[in-house]
Amino acid sequence: MHDDWPSGAPSVFDVDHAETARFFWAHGQPSRCFLADLPSTASRDLTAAISTGYTMLQALEKLAVVDNGTLVREWPPSEEKGHPGNHQPYQIVLPPGERGYPKLGSGHWPYQSAYHEAADLSARIRGRVTLCRMLWLIGWH
Repeated sequence: MHDDWPSGAPSVFDVDHAETARFFWAHGQPSRCFLADLPSTASRDLTAAISTGYTMLQALEKLAVVDNGTLVREWPPSEEKGHPGNHQPYQIVLPPGERGYPKLGSGHWPYQSAYHEAADLSARIRGRVTLCRMLWLIGWH
């Protein structure tokens, strides 16, 4: 399980950090957040924490956390150009349930539209969601 890696780092729903955080998504779940640069895809720590095989590895940047429709915290996007390809540039991560962490591709662009979609979803589920921006996506085999 990589949802506890790196150890001691903030979760995708934590708001007690000033830096814009980044995290990985693979096998239907997030890693914990990195407050500095993400490790290289050749990193032994990464390959030990997130097993390869029949999945995609996404790098995501946390932009906002919304709870019950209300903005809790927002972070500025980095200067790094996102590269969603044919994917939605913004993703919404929901709290884990019986089947893991749901993640939705936001159908809206630009950011303000994606934010309103996240706030609406948060209000409907009466819970916390995290709005992210996709930085890159690769086959993780």
